[in-house]
Amino acid sequence: MAVGDVVNGVFGAGISTFQPAASVEVAILSGFGVDSQNLDIGIDNGVIAPNNRSTQSGQMSTANNVKIMINNSVYLYLNNATASGYSGIQIK
Repeated sequence: MAVGDVVNGVFGAGISTFQPAASVEVAILSGFGVDSQNLDIGIDNGVIAPNNRSTQSGQMSTANNVKIMINNSVYLYLNNATASGYSGIQIK
């Protein structure tokens, strides 16, 4: 992958993480949860920190404009009872 490439993923129910490769940085621009379930979206570093998350709710709930910058040591955390996903762009 290269700078400017779109990065996205879709996960099943439960906790999911996206951790870029070493020396890669990604700007997460949106995340979603499915079927009126709350979506927890935030960052993780191996030790879950509740104050680093935002909860969104609603049908096909979207956390638009989240602007979460992640890398190999601070990565994306998603949690949804049904399914979740994210979209972003590689910046380094």
